[in-house]
Parts: sequence; structure tokens; C-alpha cells
Amino acid sequence: MSVFGVAEKQIGRFRYSPRYLLIFAFALVIASVHFTLSHYALNQDFPLAQLQALIDGTAYKPFQFRILIPWLVGALNNFTGVSVIVLYQIVESVSVIALIFCSRYFLRRYFEPPLVDIFAFGVALLLPWHYLLPREIALVIPADIPAVMFFTLLLALMARKNWLWYYPIFAIATLNRETTCFVALIFLFVHWKKLSPQALFAHMGTQLVIWIAIKTWLGFLYADNPGEFFEIFGVGEGSDRSHFWGNIEFLTSPTRVLILLSTFGFLWLPVLVWGKLIEDQFIKKALWALVPFCFAMLIIGNLNEIRIFGEWLPLVFAANLIIVRELFLNHELRKFANKENLSP
Repeated sequence: MSVFGVAEKQIGRFRYSPRYLLIFAFALVIASVHFTLSHYALNQDFPLAQLQALIDGTAYKPFQFRILIPWLVGALNNFTGVSVIVLYQIVESVSVIALIFCSRYFLRRYFEPPLVDIFAFGVALLLPWHYLLPREIALVIPADIPAVMFFTLLLALMARKNWLWYYPIFAIATLNRETTCFVALIFLFVHWKKLSPQALFAHMGTQLVIWIAIKTWLGFLYADNPGEFFEIFGVGEGSDRSHFWGNIEFLTSPTRVLILLSTFGFLWLPVLVWGKLIEDQFIKKALWALVPFCFAMLIIGNLNEIRIFGEWLPLVFAANLIIVRELFLNHELRKFANKENLSP
């Protein structure tokens, strides 16, 4: 029996034990708390969207529109009296734990326990590449980690066609960050020619109506805040240069581009080299949505803030896991074929 066959047999016998669950829970807490404390210790409060200003509703647009976590922290502060900084950190730690569980839910389509439990932690291990290691613009944005968690959960629900939960969570996630519009784009890429035109139009229309309604409501709610509805130009006093030209200048600096290349912990490279090995159509088509996302970030994002790519971490990581599995299987098949050919 091949090594892979033995592993499958052992995995098939796997049962959760109290000891395993205790270690798993301990690792969850340690990983989440360690990351959160490092995130808040190493990074700075964004001057134009300070943590307290987000709660007060006085931060610059469009950052003020990412209101879910500030609303939650503000409510908890009024109820408990606990410091808002502590509450922000607690919410982020819980978000890291939720991200690991959402990653497990997503990866469960491709891997069995205990591998899926181990792999789910891999997403958390990739977070520092986006939120701790880049130092040129090192900011604490409370919407960041919950956005990764929501993005992952929405992908998992989409893959399972669980629309009962998908749409309410899509709405909640849009209150956290407007990048849910790219989840809708993934839906379009994945379901193009798979659904009837009527069904595709209904799903896309529903997502766009939810997204536009929430963005419009927030626009009216914070109409008097400084800043612009869409961040095409830099935000703040004297910021009259567009993000596009700033990004073009950034791309001309080899040393700064190295930071950009570290996106996803360099795991974009195996996808480019061995992407053809990915047979799962959901993963393959969803990855293509990264192309328009990158072009969009040239216009509305700062490429030197690679935290803007954070939501795509679970998808790129899942693609790499599938590639490794396929490479291993191909290796095992070649070994088996060679053994059979050499047999008398």
C-alpha cells in the first residue's frame, strides 16, 4: 500500500478525543491572543480613522463606513465599561478563532480530519505576512481580520449553495467592509454558464442591491464626515494625487516591490507554476477573480499596504494545499507505475 493509502486509512479511523480537543482549543486561544497583541503593539492607530473616532462616528470616509466592529465595541463599552482598546483586541482575537473555524469549514470540502484541523491553522500562520511584517504603512484597522473571516465564510457558504445563511452574512460583512462586492464577483466567475441566465441575474441582483443599499445608507449617515465616498485620491489634507499614480511610482521601486511580492507569504508563486493541477472548478474560477481585484486596487488602493489582499488568503492557501496534494498523488502514482513495470 502507498504512503498516501496508509494515510487515508489512518485518517478514516480518526476520532476526536478529549485530549485532542483540549490541545486544539489551547492552540486556538494562544494563536489568536498572540497575533492580536502583536498586531496592536507593532502597528499604529490610523490618524484619519482612530479607534475611538470610529466609535464616535467622526472618522474620515470611506473608513467610517466600516462600522460593524466600532458599533459592536461601542455597545460593549457602554454595557461593560471595559476599555475600548481591550474590547477591540478581544473582538479581534475572537475573529482569529472564528477565521480558523471558517477556514476549516471551507477546507472540509477537500480534506478530512485531522488534516483539515491542521490546515485550518495555516491561514492564521499567514496573517503576519499581511498585517505584521510590512512596516512601510503599519496600521491597525479593526475591520481587517473580521473581513478575512467573513470572506472565508461566504466562500464556504457559496461553495455549498447555502443561500439561507449566505445573504444575511453578506449583508453583515458589507457593514464591516465594502470589499464584499468582490465576493459577488467571485459568484459571477464561479456560476457563469452553470446557472440559467434568470438564476444568475437573480443572485447577482440580490447581492448588488444589498451592497448598494448598505453603502448608500452609510453614505447618508456619515455625509458630513471629511473624506470622499470612494477613495480614488489620497485621504487627508493636501492629498490631491490619485492612488493610481502613487501605485505606478511604487511599482518602479524594486525594493518596495519585494514587499508586494511577499503577498500571501509568496504562495501566489505555486499557483502560477502549478495552477493547472487544480481540478476543483470552484477554486480555479474563484482565483480568476483576483485579476480584476488587482486592477481595482491600482485605482482605489495603496499597493504598499498588502493588508488589502488579506481577504484572499484562505482561497490562495486552499489552492496551494490542493496543488501539494496533487503533486504528492502524481509522485505516488509514478512510484506505483515504476514498481509495477519492474515486477517480474
